[in-house]
Amino acid sequence: MTVIGRRAKPLASTGLPYVVADVTSASDRSRIMAELPDIDLLVNNAGVTTDDWSVSSEVHVAAPKALVEAYTTSLESAHGCVINIASVAGLSAAAGASAYAAAKAAVLHLTRVQAV
Repeated sequence: MTVIGRRAKPLASTGLPYVVADVTSASDRSRIMAELPDIDLLVNNAGVTTDDWSVSSEVHVAAPKALVEAYTTSLESAHGCVINIASVAGLSAAAGASAYAAAKAAVLHLTRVQAV
């Protein structure tokens, strides 16, 4: 297992191999693909709590979608799987959290669509 994140110190503390990268960056996603070309499990767990629609959409929806699309061939070859981490916020409304809740609802539906 290799973990990916934006900050080296917390990644190093896991004791696992890691790649420092920002999954919202297309160039970083390309570098991830170069360093880890074949996978059998993809866990999309990046998240931010913000009411900034652009940031929330990019982190919670666009980046996971791009990673699944990039790794589809590898995952299919390995009979692998994808785990997209969502939130109960995607199932219910909460004041002041519209961008986060909408993005998490989109993750839930994206997961269903990608599974078909």
